Amino acid sequence: MGNRSVTGLVATNGVLFNLSWAAYLIFRSWQWGAGGVPQWMSSYFADVLTLIVLLPIMEEILSFLYRRRIRISTLQVLFTTVYLFIVMEWLAPKYYSFATADPWDGLAYAFGAGCFLLERRLKNKGAFSGNPKTPSKTPAALSMTKLKN
Repeated sequence: MGNRSVTGLVATNGVLFNLSWAAYLIFRSWQWGAGGVPQWMSSYFADVLTLIVLLPIMEEILSFLYRRRIRISTLQVLFTTVYLFIVMEWLAPKYYSFATADPWDGLAYAFGAGCFLLERRLKNKGAFSGNPKTPSKTPAALSMTKLKN
């Protein structure tokens, strides 16, 4: 697989991943500036972007560890979404005073995961390659039987 860099991560992942990083940086610069941001944006925008950015990074880390291209499955995306919701919206508020339990954040996480899966589906159909009839070559999802070998 070779050495992978941050530019490799940006190049191999989708348009949504790159736009999400840019949107998050713009969001943070507004938040730190004097203008402030609308309430909905400060409450849910980062939660939507979380899984759009986190899931491709997870794929890259797994690919590095197993020294082959790994693509996480839809079930693993669903598990990650539920896990993040439980940890951030149920457990964290019990132990940290700055954490808030907001069930709407779960919907924001689910929307972000759905955007990630939609982009992957469009990418597989060749929507971003310029030739919509030729799907991009993506490896099969990680299975436990492949890990045993």
